[in-house]
Amino acid sequence: MAVRAMSVSEWTQPRCELTVRVEGDKITITFPEPTPSLNPLHGAHWSRIVRERRKWRGYAAEAALQLRSHPPCTYPVLPLKRAVVSLTRYGARALDYDGLVGGAKAAIDSLVRAGFLAGDSPAHIGNPVYHQEVGSDRKTIITLESLT
Repeated sequence: MAVRAMSVSEWTQPRCELTVRVEGDKITITFPEPTPSLNPLHGAHWSRIVRERRKWRGYAAEAALQLRSHPPCTYPVLPLKRAVVSLTRYGARALDYDGLVGGAKAAIDSLVRAGFLAGDSPAHIGNPVYHQEVGSDRKTIITLESLT
């Protein structure tokens, strides 16, 4: 079994855990890392892009399992046909708007694949709201609010 060496940043950065919180028709999912910038992914080798997508799909699948551990009457019926999506990225530096939106694509696509959303077209999610906070926290919070 190969053992991967940890970098110094992994030792010093406390890792945020993936959590799912439900309040009425609102589902809040906290992912343990910020969405990547689009810039390093643009033009990257296809295997790196696939690896990034798989990572976010795994996070979304784990979030779906956590949500289903709640009593069924406490969360909206999934997939959400129409929803307001709000994404807040907490990272070390601010990204330009294109990098923020493009880098968040894998996260939103993973929510569709995990069954949270019926689709990611404007008919289903309208125009998602993107925010970013710069600081020591490293996480992404996505809030889904049902419109139906």
